[in-house]
Amino acid sequence: MSDQTTAETELSESEIRSRLYALLAAGFCYPSQEMFEAFRSGNYQSQLGECIRQLPHLELLVQDNPLEPGTGQQRVDNGLPYEEFESQYVASFEVGSPEPPCPPYEGLYRGGERTQFMLRVSSFYKHFGLAMNSEEGGAREVPDHISAELEFMHFLTFKETQASEEGTEDLLQGYLLAQKDFLQQQMSQWLPAFVEKLEAACPMPFYVALGQLVRDVVLAELEQVKSAQVATVSAEAFA
Repeated sequence: MSDQTTAETELSESEIRSRLYALLAAGFCYPSQEMFEAFRSGNYQSQLGECIRQLPHLELLVQDNPLEPGTGQQRVDNGLPYEEFESQYVASFEVGSPEPPCPPYEGLYRGGERTQFMLRVSSFYKHFGLAMNSEEGGAREVPDHISAELEFMHFLTFKETQASEEGTEDLLQGYLLAQKDFLQQQMSQWLPAFVEKLEAACPMPFYVALGQLVRDVVLAELEQVKSAQVATVSAEAFA
């Protein structure tokens, strides 16, 4: 067994969850040539599958993961050049009138003024000392973009890992509560509608499947963090 394999088997659940959120966030970022090659080779999809298989609460997704080999959606067509893939990404997610066919922004699915949802999401980030990086630009730097929200979950699960390793129970519970609140109040509220848009209007099977996977992970994660909190409260009651 290689050192790399050994290291992977020793990762905690929160570390694996953090890695999974980082991968999902990267998947919806503006595709670089490097990411395109990872999509096309199937390396990206393999990394996602490896994370999912190591998380018991995502057991149902092992069989139903739309990006698993054999689904027909797991890889980008080998004959599709990067420039065309990039163009289709822009046409699906970034341009259109009055909005793109499949806008990946929470505020466009919640009703009312988008600004209020951007501010609400930003308040989550600001509470933990985070801010959007305006220097890089790009859609992912907007606070309610799907990649930004997934990156925030990557941050929270990373901090959960740190708190667990350091034995700081108050911080640990705080990060779990933040995860529950963000998943419940924000992500779970708009991802189903976003996936419906993808299924109806996105010409790229890869992104349709990725959106379905993000939705299913988020809903399963919400139930998991709720259960973790209930278990903690029950344990404290009998302490």
